[in-house]
Amino acid sequence: MNTFSKITQFFAWFIILGLSRPFFKIEVKNMQHLKGVRAPAILISNHIRFYDSFLYRIAVGLWSPLSPLRFMGVKRFHSPILNFMVKIGIVPLVYFLMGVVTVVNGKGVTKNLEAPKKALRGGAVIAMFPEGKMFYDDTVGPFKWGAAILAEETDTPLMPFAIRKQGRKVIINVGHSFCIDKTKGPTENTEIIRDVVVKLFNEIDF
Repeated sequence: MNTFSKITQFFAWFIILGLSRPFFKIEVKNMQHLKGVRAPAILISNHIRFYDSFLYRIAVGLWSPLSPLRFMGVKRFHSPILNFMVKIGIVPLVYFLMGVVTVVNGKGVTKNLEAPKKALRGGAVIAMFPEGKMFYDDTVGPFKWGAAILAEETDTPLMPFAIRKQGRKVIINVGHSFCIDKTKGPTENTEIIRDVVVKLFNEIDF
C-alpha cells in the first residue's frame, strides 16, 4: 500500500494543484519547519473543509520524504453530500487510492487507533484532524484524545499545521515538530496540542 499510495499521491499533487488554481489562492507559510522531519510522524491540523487532506499534501511538497501520507478518515459524515458520495463509491475509491486509514464513529478510541499505531510502527506518516469534524466558522474546535494517545503510545513526534480560509485565499501555517510530555495525561496533552494549533491559526493574517 505504501508504494501504491506514494505513486497515486505523487500524481495527485499535480491534479490537485491544477484543479485548485481557478478556485483558490493557496499559500503555505513556514515550510522551512518541515526540513529535517522524517517518518514516522503524526501531522495534525484544524479541519475547515472536505478538501483539507489535499491541502496537507500540497503543504508538504511534491518531493517530500514524508510522502505518502496515511490520512485518517471516517465513513460517516455530517454532510449529506459527502454521505451520498460514500454511497455511490466515490469516497471509498479516493480512500483506496490515497491510502486512507478509516475510523468508525462509536467504535472507541482504542479500537480505532489499532490501524494507525501499526502503520506508525511500520514507519508511516499519519495525517489527522483531531477535531473529528469540520468547523466552518473560522474557529478551532475542541480536540479529541486520539492524537495525544497515538503520539504517546508510539513515541511519535507531532507536526502541527493550521488552515484558514478567507474568500478564495487559503493559508496553511506550518509549525515546529514536537513531542508530547508522557508525564501528563491525555486530557492535558490534548489541550497542549490544541493550543499549538490555535497559536498557528491565530498567526495567520489575511
